[in-house]
Amino acid sequence: MKSNERGYLTKVFNGKRLIIAIILTLLGVLVLVPVARAESADDQEAVVCTCFPDLPTLTLKDPPETGPMVVALQEQLLKLGLNPGTVDGSFGPATSDAIKVFQVLRGLKPTGEVTPEVWQELYRALGDEGYEDTDPEAETSFLIDRGTRTLTVLIGGKFHKQYRVAVGKPETPTPLGDWRIVHRSTNWGSGFGTRWMGLNVPWGIYGVHGTNKPYSIGSYASHGCIRMFNNSVEEVYPLTKVGNLVRIIDTRQPALPKLSGKKLKEGMSSQEIVYLQWHLKAHGIPVSCDGRFGRMTTWALKYFQALYCLPVSGEVDEATYQTLNDFRDRYLTTLAS
Repeated sequence: MKSNERGYLTKVFNGKRLIIAIILTLLGVLVLVPVARAESADDQEAVVCTCFPDLPTLTLKDPPETGPMVVALQEQLLKLGLNPGTVDGSFGPATSDAIKVFQVLRGLKPTGEVTPEVWQELYRALGDEGYEDTDPEAETSFLIDRGTRTLTVLIGGKFHKQYRVAVGKPETPTPLGDWRIVHRSTNWGSGFGTRWMGLNVPWGIYGVHGTNKPYSIGSYASHGCIRMFNNSVEEVYPLTKVGNLVRIIDTRQPALPKLSGKKLKEGMSSQEIVYLQWHLKAHGIPVSCDGRFGRMTTWALKYFQALYCLPVSGEVDEATYQTLNDFRDRYLTTLAS
């Protein structure tokens, strides 16, 4: 049985090389053609800010609004190439003007106010930045396991230290995937402990942070963020920088979760797209597992469709789902044998 399975997989991976080479040459041209971003409500997974249920709305006031969230806002605007004025934690006219420019760039009404929608869009924009050139083998990275509620620090790809953490409750799970740190800050407020490291998850605001509820560590307790003891997050924080890899897995689940069958296409973002990217990666196709259906995921999917003689649409249709899930069954059987 084992040899038959391996022989089958070998034929799948090595067959049709000439045909695929021709198709991929054509795809190399097609992938350069811009694809319109999905805009309908059905195309986008609902964005719910599960970790920050009370994000502040910031507006121009006299005296101006101040605090660590304003500092975080100004730092994010600077990272995006916008000028909020001095990073002083004071929401003044320069910061409001920078928000107006950001809103215009992201297709929002230029009010100069920072609403929960604007916070979400800021984190999406930070997540759009490319970190492909960052080498996780040469720096600090995190491996977080939802199943064991642990955070492992790797330095240069080698084990450094492991910590117990709290992760999301079943109804507000911590998102699986390969994320990057896009923001670092101290003292965001008592609820987030003494350190905050924000992640580029495209459908919400999540991060690794301290807590004022140390009794929750080791349990499923958060709105999706990863909580650490304050002394633990203070140990980890100096080792990190923007761009560091944070890989979140769940050892309770199969290596390849079953796909739901929902139609997926470029411009979408969701946990389901992370699963799709895991499936493509299991075929040896290079793709970032970041939950964003961008051009590289489209290219990877077209490669897969060409490999299995499916219509090369770059969208996940019923036939593509069936082929992916059939491979998943054989893949998991091979792993177990």
